[in-house]
Amino acid sequence: MKMYETFKGKRVIWESKTKWIKNVITAVLFVCVILFARHALPPILFWLAIIFFGGMGTFALVWLLHPKNLFVSPGSQLGEEILDFWKREKEEDYGSFSYTANGFSFKENQHKIFYKWNDIETVFAHEEEISYDQMCLDIFMHNGSRLEIMEETPGWYKFKERLIKHVSLKPFVWDKEEPGYDPELTLLYDKKGRTLEEAEEDLYND
Repeated sequence: MKMYETFKGKRVIWESKTKWIKNVITAVLFVCVILFARHALPPILFWLAIIFFGGMGTFALVWLLHPKNLFVSPGSQLGEEILDFWKREKEEDYGSFSYTANGFSFKENQHKIFYKWNDIETVFAHEEEISYDQMCLDIFMHNGSRLEIMEETPGWYKFKERLIKHVSLKPFVWDKEEPGYDPELTLLYDKKGRTLEEAEEDLYND
């Protein structure tokens, strides 16, 4: 079953309401034509056509009039307002993380693990393609463990904010829409002072 994102308690459907009105009208017109030509059609074909176009029109009308549905045209003012609202929500969401003065906890696979900021040895950033192109952080700890945080991970924005505050990361363009954004593997921090090539060789090729 398809899951829809919501806005003010309504399902957001990224399609024009005009399109659905046209679907209803088209279905009604087809039904009228079929009824008009019913004597020229075999009974089985007549009823199949009535059921198909009648059902399509009924579904479109019910979906159109459903009080929980909000039809939004992509690029419209309302669409931009919804996207901005969702972005603000994500930026304020702590998600799977909780924080203390000297570290953070991250819940993964039903287990919450605590990490100290001082235990972070190396931080890489790179773009990863899963359901869409998104930023990914590879964080290596002093004990050799590795933590992978994706842009779609709940709490990403707050975590990134705290990471920048507690770890001396190199300047980096996080927004793919901004000039200077680099999707390739980038070394943001390394406690041992290694180059990108040295750190990559030591940590990814073990």
